[in-house]
Amino acid sequence: MHPLRMYPFLVSMLSPFRRSQQKSLAWVIAAIAAQGEARSRRLAGWMAMGLGIRLGSALNRFYRLLSNPRIQDVLLTR
Repeated sequence: MHPLRMYPFLVSMLSPFRRSQQKSLAWVIAAIAAQGEARSRRLAGWMAMGLGIRLGSALNRFYRLLSNPRIQDVLLTR
């Protein structure tokens, strides 16, 4: 199930971000909630299963999200 449906509060929380960023951030947040930890390989594994993609692709997507300069930490912590 898509994280925005599993956790409806994420829709308003992630509204300051672009739609593509919202989807990636939602998957990462849902993975942290499901795994109970923030280890990149575990999160990528959970994302890979949910998205139906390979682990390497999910890990790459996760690292690109972390290095994206347009995602401001201040917006996430508000």
